[in-house]
Amino acid sequence: MKRDLLLILLLLAGCGTISPTPQPASVTLALLGDVMLGRAVQPSAETFAYLAPYLDSADLTLANLESPLTDAPPQTESPYVLCAPPGNVQYLAEAGFDLLTLANNHSLDCGENGLAETQATLTESSLGFVGPGPEPVYRQVNGIRLAFLAFN
Repeated sequence: MKRDLLLILLLLAGCGTISPTPQPASVTLALLGDVMLGRAVQPSAETFAYLAPYLDSADLTLANLESPLTDAPPQTESPYVLCAPPGNVQYLAEAGFDLLTLANNHSLDCGENGLAETQATLTESSLGFVGPGPEPVYRQVNGIRLAFLAFN
């Protein structure tokens, strides 16, 4: 009897629990096109409300900021100057954008100073940006390292 019990215990000692197969990490991205807040667009808290279900369900959201956020005067001859007041950044932050591209044909509508003010405004609002330079921006999301590049 003792020998049988010892044999059973030895057999059971070799039986481990089966670990579940870990699920691979995943990332949900919301990738949007141009966001333009210039040319008399008057954004409000409702401007991006219809996008909330999509932006809220994403782990990271990215859009192209087509309008520099600056009080600098226009520095282009083009009739299409898309500069917007820096205060409009609040609507981008409230909407849930994480990363904005600045590599586009309007990033210099208000010159180098306007671009620098845009970058500072986004940084102050904890919004990331990529471009206009060649350096990638890296984000770690759900344990996955992502790299973003923006070119014009």
